[in-house]
Amino acid sequence: MLKTWKFLYSGEKDPFFNLALDEVLFFENQKGGSSPIFRIYGWDRPTVSIGYFQNVSRACNLAECQKQNLPIIRRITGGRAVFHEEDLTYSLVGSTCQYPELGHNVMETYNRTSQAFLEGLKMLGVQGEWEKRKVSSNGKKSFWPCFASTSIYEVTHLGKKLIGSAQKRIGNSFIQQGSLPLTSAENPKIFLVNDNLAENGYEKKFTSLGDILRKKINLEEVAYVFKAAWEKFWNVKLLEIELAPQLIKQTQDLVHSKYSRREWNYLK
Repeated sequence: MLKTWKFLYSGEKDPFFNLALDEVLFFENQKGGSSPIFRIYGWDRPTVSIGYFQNVSRACNLAECQKQNLPIIRRITGGRAVFHEEDLTYSLVGSTCQYPELGHNVMETYNRTSQAFLEGLKMLGVQGEWEKRKVSSNGKKSFWPCFASTSIYEVTHLGKKLIGSAQKRIGNSFIQQGSLPLTSAENPKIFLVNDNLAENGYEKKFTSLGDILRKKINLEEVAYVFKAAWEKFWNVKLLEIELAPQLIKQTQDLVHSKYSRREWNYLK
């Protein structure tokens, strides 16, 4: 009998709601007894998300973000700054104690989820690979945006980064968040702080699903391709769920108390 996981397609949502909901799902999973939840969503406006450990003024150009009216939101996961416009963003929450197939540590989980995404790319007719080298994020490059370099087990296409991910673990529970650009919405000005990314070939380091397939990508259609791919790879049934009113209220409360507040987004 197939194991049953949960699947949530949220569509394009408010940036603050997006990250608050991910944290609520992670919090609920930590209580135990819940099956993994694979969530896919988009953004209703261009946004910059930064990693939990980043210094906001070094992660992005604050004056340029303000000029472009871009919200800056801090994630609970690590990693580096990501510009969200037309992209497929995902989160996965789960317990490695109850579901050891998810991987017992950060690297194992990255490895397994990357293989699941490669299965989905194959269904879309895209030949992807995952990075096998361990790339250091130390030094000044740690302040570059997420798609300026590739780390081990991240998904690439012809040497260019295609999916970037970050993770947080508490005990046996984890949340992994990641982004797959649907178009190459280049916006290097928002990252020009300490390094001239243009001179370092920033725009040549990553690609998008739309560029590879040479067509406009529909977020919802691609979301369900990856749903099918994950079912095949993990040998599970992904049961589609809707958010209960209680979870929506928890998320809205977290938006007001945390994600919409400068104290959180600019804490470093």
